[in-house]
Amino acid sequence: MKPLEQLKNHKYYLLKIRHLQERLRAAQSVPCEGDSRLAEELLAEQHELSETILAAEKDARAAEALLQALPEKHAAVLRLRYLEGLSWKQVAKAMRYSVRRCYGISADALRQLEELNC
Repeated sequence: MKPLEQLKNHKYYLLKIRHLQERLRAAQSVPCEGDSRLAEELLAEQHELSETILAAEKDARAAEALLQALPEKHAAVLRLRYLEGLSWKQVAKAMRYSVRRCYGISADALRQLEELNC
């Protein structure tokens, strides 16, 4: 898998986890006493959330290994964007750069990873 695909894959896991957590909160607020179908759905949602969290943790370790090959500034931009799931505006604020500069750093970092054949 290419570095950008791997990083985007982790970001997808983060979004899926948030979505599942929201669905679980909504489902838990509905009383399911005596309704075995709702109880089963809730258990299935909890199981899916657990599985997704485990996959995301494994994926994060692999992505972190990729980032070790980069200069800290480059790794930090990619980490904030893809591993923490921040928007480009949030990344720029955290890094104290412009959004455009963060795009450039990201592009450089991804190019370096491609060159390293990661």
